[in-house]
Amino acid sequence: MLYRKGIKAHFGKFYIATWRPGKLVALGDIVTFRSDGTFDHQSSLNKLGVDFEVRLDKTESQESGSSKKGVTTRVKLAGEASFPGSALKDPEAGIVIELNGKGSFVFQFDDVKYHTITHLDPVNRAIESLFKRGVWQRDWCLITEVVDVGSATIAVSKSSGGKLEIRAKAGIGSKVTDVDIADASLGLEFAGERNLEEKIVGDEATPVFRAIRMKNRLPRAMAVDTAGQNESFEMEDFELDVDNLS
Repeated sequence: MLYRKGIKAHFGKFYIATWRPGKLVALGDIVTFRSDGTFDHQSSLNKLGVDFEVRLDKTESQESGSSKKGVTTRVKLAGEASFPGSALKDPEAGIVIELNGKGSFVFQFDDVKYHTITHLDPVNRAIESLFKRGVWQRDWCLITEVVDVGSATIAVSKSSGGKLEIRAKAGIGSKVTDVDIADASLGLEFAGERNLEEKIVGDEATPVFRAIRMKNRLPRAMAVDTAGQNESFEMEDFELDVDNLS
């Protein structure tokens, strides 16, 4: 839960952490959420025959964060003596991340791009038509923005004493003071772990997204009222309540 709170705090209230982080999501996917914040794929705009336009981000950025307490990162240079109990051998370079609390987390996203569905009005009209025909369900959420990451490293502890060890096959410079734990140029690979709920090391991922859903204020399915006019139909940004996940 702390990881998902951290993602929301870092990116913004309507951004949702993909859980589990390696799960595939794409623009136009339709999902429903469970009480624990996980989600299930139901359909997609493509499967429903709804056309949509996409804006692909051509710039790249970096995003990183961690829980406020309980995260320690240590760098081991090639040829240095291994840390006690470490999976890294003396000749190897690497990174050891210690997570000293249940739910403690750290993430580093490199080569980040934000891709979005544009011109939502025609999409919303198509959804309204599908809803009137009984195809679109009230609890369906449409993914309208995805955060694609070229190299992601994530560690989430399931208890105190969590640890992630990363091998850097390309080595680490001797003067490094703040190592990028997702730096693809280091040739990162998983070396070992202890007490982790989730881990990703230097993988491509879509760890964050945004979605929209029908406004909950509609009291019943779309119908013609006594005046002969349709009830108003409206979609809104979906906010996952990370404070009340089961």
